[in-house]
Amino acid sequence: WLPEFISAPLSAWERTRVRHQLVLASACAFAMYSASDALTQCIPARRQQRLRLDMVRCVRSGLTSGLLSGFLAVFYFAWLDRVLAVPARWSEAAASGNSWLLSLGSAASKAAVDVGCYEPVYDVLYITLQALMRGESLHSAREEVVRKVPTIWRMAPRYWLLTDMVNFLFVSLRLRPLCARPRAHVPSYFSAFPPLHPYQPGLS
Repeated sequence: WLPEFISAPLSAWERTRVRHQLVLASACAFAMYSASDALTQCIPARRQQRLRLDMVRCVRSGLTSGLLSGFLAVFYFAWLDRVLAVPARWSEAAASGNSWLLSLGSAASKAAVDVGCYEPVYDVLYITLQALMRGESLHSAREEVVRKVPTIWRMAPRYWLLTDMVNFLFVSLRLRPLCARPRAHVPSYFSAFPPLHPYQPGLS
């Protein structure tokens, strides 16, 4: 129903997205997290009436997230969807009208695994990679993980469960890594910049 000069570029873009999903997912994660890291630097700078934007820190956050929230997330969501998919015989048995219950149960189980297992693993990897890229030792990274991850994990269910349910129920598998990234920004903010602390360039 769209004019040819609009539908043709959109179709080409769709084919490119399907053909190069890993590259695009990694690039989008890099761009989004680099921008969000810049925002975390601007918030305390505004409070202190001065701006010190650390571009190395922005690139470091983008590279870490491009790997974890882009490249690896594509494989993670595909694995999760395969392992916790609704069995075909159950779907056929519930075709009379209760299939939505199976979909809800499948989404809830995926959200439970995501928040209960994957989220702390993600935070450990994120903080450790950030520390190593800053030139710190594994011992320092371990201390930072022990200090931050339990607090982030306690924060996660407040918002991750709801966003996970929306993601698993209404978003296609191919787009889930993209839709999951915005909800991951809050833990990333905290892991890189503890709230109410003055900005320290070496913190992230």
